[in-house]
Amino acid sequence: LRDALVHYGQLNRWAGDAGNDPPWHSELNTARFCFGYAIGYDSIYDFMSADERKTIAGAMVRLGILPTLDDWILGEKRIHALDSMGHNWWSVCVSMAGLAAMSLLEDEPQAESWVERVSDGLREWFYYQGNILQNKPANFDRNGAFYESLNYANYALSEYLLFRLAFCNVFGKSSAPEIPLLEHAGDFFVHGCYPASDSLMSANFGDGSLRSSGAKTIQLLLANGYDAPQYHWYLTRTDAGLDDPVGLVYCELHPRVTLPTDFARSMLYPDIGWALLRSSWQNDATMLAVKSGFAWNHAHPDAGSFILFHGGKPLIIDSGNCSYSRREYTSYYRQSKAHNVVLTDGYGQNPEDCGGGDRGTITPGQIHRLMDTAGLKYVFADATGPTSWKFSRNYRHFLWLDKVILIFDDVRTHEEGRLEWLL
Repeated sequence: LRDALVHYGQLNRWAGDAGNDPPWHSELNTARFCFGYAIGYDSIYDFMSADERKTIAGAMVRLGILPTLDDWILGEKRIHALDSMGHNWWSVCVSMAGLAAMSLLEDEPQAESWVERVSDGLREWFYYQGNILQNKPANFDRNGAFYESLNYANYALSEYLLFRLAFCNVFGKSSAPEIPLLEHAGDFFVHGCYPASDSLMSANFGDGSLRSSGAKTIQLLLANGYDAPQYHWYLTRTDAGLDDPVGLVYCELHPRVTLPTDFARSMLYPDIGWALLRSSWQNDATMLAVKSGFAWNHAHPDAGSFILFHGGKPLIIDSGNCSYSRREYTSYYRQSKAHNVVLTDGYGQNPEDCGGGDRGTITPGQIHRLMDTAGLKYVFADATGPTSWKFSRNYRHFLWLDKVILIFDDVRTHEEGRLEWLL
């Protein structure tokens, strides 16, 4: 391990060159190096000589910590303005640079100030409110959901929570910033899941996956002191983390086969435009998921789209995605035609919403109402804003009565054309 740390410390950079202008000096590969070096350096600290520690610590600062902090945090050289916060990369890159800096607290005079800047910056990331000029949404819904999908919520949150756990171990829990959103962030994974007899699936809007799991995030929420009975149910159905060193140390799972009786069957995330409704929390029940919000980055232009799970299977599906390097990713999967929406002459949202440099949605969709009472469920999704270049009305009403779900579309186009209902 010592030899590996010395070897990779001789590289010219811990980042690929994506041809960005101005050039980036850090990215997700840098974050992985920072994580590996932080763990490796701590693990064999007493085994190494003073000279070896100096060499390896110098490489961490030169190739990992400073390139990341200079790109993302420190004002003197920062190339990412605050609007770069609207992305899962911000949390991942900055958290792992902070973890690396924490491993150098005894050896680097500036390490503590770097860690404090990281901790303060990450609190800002949670409450980033978007960028009007670039059509970016806020990162988080008021109820704790992350707009880029369940998959990327798990990625971004678990990286931050690992940093927070280390921060609390070093400086004490009272030193960690208050982030009230963390009280609800884990519920997003529970509300977004579909329990089948043989598995636990997820609502896979955007660049999510049917098999996306928030287990890593929920394990780390528990380790950080954010406890809730629904988290124990979720980990009982997914992964308690016992194949992971952090899980082995912190796992205090109280197995549950059912959710608390007061845990809601329907949930609206109004700021990101997600609604999730189900007949029950029993295995193989019926679940309807509706989306009408922003398109940006990993959130697709799918305002008014829906997916349906029934009988333990995904019955009416989202098309999903493919490798991001394939041309079909932008030309098909990130277009309205890949989702369960209404098209006119082949178009829904403007193709530029998720093409042409991720231009985003000027006027997002909304879910105005969700009702679940007295045996009646109702959702009102408004996709007019994102499709306003073609539609003057694009309202979709979902009415769930007993074992029937009715969809009423109220649409009007600017010009006569051929309407298509995608299913």
